[in-house]
Amino acid sequence: MLIKTAFSKFLNPAWWYKIAQLKLESYSKTQIISEVRYHLLHWEQEEGIIQQFQTKFLAKILNYAQKHCAYYQGILKNYQPFSNDFNHFYQLPLLDKDLIRNHFEDIVSDELLYLNHHWKSTSGSTSEPLTFPASNFAAEIDIEHLAFQYHQMGYKQGDKIAVFGSWAMEKSNDYQQNIFWETNPFKSDWHGQFHYFGAYLNEETFVTYINHLNKEKPVFLNGLPSFLHTLAMLIISKKQKLNYTIKAIRLTGENCYDWQIANIKEAFEAPVFLQYGHREIAIYAFSDPEKDKYKYYCSPYYGLTEVLDQDGRHVAEGQIGEIVVTGFFNYAMPFIRYRTNDLAIFGGKERGMVCLERLIGRNSDYVINQKNQKVFSCNLVLPLSLRHQVIHWQIIEREIGKIDINILPTDSWIDLNIEFLKKYFLEQYIIYVNQITIIKKEQLIRKKDSSKILLIVKK
Repeated sequence: MLIKTAFSKFLNPAWWYKIAQLKLESYSKTQIISEVRYHLLHWEQEEGIIQQFQTKFLAKILNYAQKHCAYYQGILKNYQPFSNDFNHFYQLPLLDKDLIRNHFEDIVSDELLYLNHHWKSTSGSTSEPLTFPASNFAAEIDIEHLAFQYHQMGYKQGDKIAVFGSWAMEKSNDYQQNIFWETNPFKSDWHGQFHYFGAYLNEETFVTYINHLNKEKPVFLNGLPSFLHTLAMLIISKKQKLNYTIKAIRLTGENCYDWQIANIKEAFEAPVFLQYGHREIAIYAFSDPEKDKYKYYCSPYYGLTEVLDQDGRHVAEGQIGEIVVTGFFNYAMPFIRYRTNDLAIFGGKERGMVCLERLIGRNSDYVINQKNQKVFSCNLVLPLSLRHQVIHWQIIEREIGKIDINILPTDSWIDLNIEFLKKYFLEQYIIYVNQITIIKKEQLIRKKDSSKILLIVKK
């Protein structure tokens, strides 16, 4: 029976047609990867070249969605994707997580069984995680961007990369043996030779981390700002620096604040590069410290980026809006005009490339002061005099205009800072501080199922 079934499949012209089609698509994808690599190596190109690329690949993903995603067949019925005028595209409805959950089967490609893909989940930091299929092809485009950024940072063949993340350790005996890292579980060297676990870094384990870094000497440090800031503050407070030179540091994975960057640069004596992206593989934004250390350039070779107000209109340069993205290469589940729930200041365009003046964070990352005004997390800064006295701090908002603050201090902290900090918040932000509590690292409130530390906690 098995032989008969196999024989009938091989005699089926439709089967051979599909195999030939997939082979042709595989060759085409190899050409596209080469094209993206070329554009990234010459990323400061003329606006016309960027617009030509975006027009071409926006048309491809929209045509594919129209043919293979039932949800988009009606929406895109009368769409003319090959026009250089994007105004029609900007009339398409926005996509969000709830809409995807309600229409999941219709948004997923009907060719999913034929597509090389894997499954991913969002972090679920502000809502329930979203699990979705991601094209392996889109992941390859992502790696091309990762390689581009490392070369931008000064990478040379043979350089080691260390990644500092929020994963949990699977082997408890490793913890008992003071092993707080693992070798790279991924195929790509761009994902680092070593992955360090952030949840286990404290004053007692600090020396173990430093000793391993000094032994292996990774010259690029990549990871969560909160993790690397903890390491940086321990280096500063313990006066125990690394015994080799760091080329550059790449901060990604969570909102990054000015005070974190300053301390990380001081501790490691290395330039800091920023990266912003999503597991949905629809945006890759990077900084260029030689131009503006806080400005993000959204790669036009990855997707199309918009910054919209509450009514869905694009904001003017210098204004705050929500980042909305369209990925070019995730055919398994196209994310078209997808709401990220992240806010940013729109920085205009450079040669047609969308810039984010700075990231504000999640649209829920704010507290309300006593004048009923929103104060976003990126604008909440401790006094400069306390910069070396605090490893982490956390705001607990219990009612409008009133907060509690948790402080994870360094050895230099003094109790006189408490009254000074209360006065500072009232004068600087018009926010009354009920109490300030000195805590241990394990008492910090984290995101659900993660070691990522929250700056603002709403009660």
